Amino acid sequence: MMQEIETRRSIRKNSYEVMNEEDLQKILEAGRLSPSAKNKQPWEFVVITNQEVKREIAQKLEDKLERENPTSEAILNCSAAIVIFNSLEDDDWNIFSLGICAENMMLEATHLGYGSLCVGLTSLIEEDIKRICNTEHHHLAIICVGKSSEEPDAPSRKELHEFVTYIR
Repeated sequence: MMQEIETRRSIRKNSYEVMNEEDLQKILEAGRLSPSAKNKQPWEFVVITNQEVKREIAQKLEDKLERENPTSEAILNCSAAIVIFNSLEDDDWNIFSLGICAENMMLEATHLGYGSLCVGLTSLIEEDIKRICNTEHHHLAIICVGKSSEEPDAPSRKELHEFVTYIR
């Protein structure tokens, strides 16, 4: 597991290709099996592989930002855009649980050899996302998954001694 944690990167450049259905199901299963506060399992997933729908989302985001954006390219070129919705009320514990769920899916994607990107910027086009996905639930993020066409270096990280205090 540490290998996936150490090697997972936010990938914005993918070479578009159809994802193996079995791999997609494993990634979704990693989300389903995530722990959640009081076992509420507040997630709802909408998986978008349709290129025209991804193009619409990417364009709506660029229109809102009034500029091109690498995030839009990531949405357009990924194999699958997994939209994570909060199917319950927006309390802190449900949002926390959805974050764990997103990370589980991204770690499984890494394990299977895919790149991933957690896109929160789509909150700017919340109403468009709800309409496109035919739901009234609040969306947390879109997880873009695909075969990476880049290999970014690991970002620098603080050392443990910089932020850990022990009380013994």
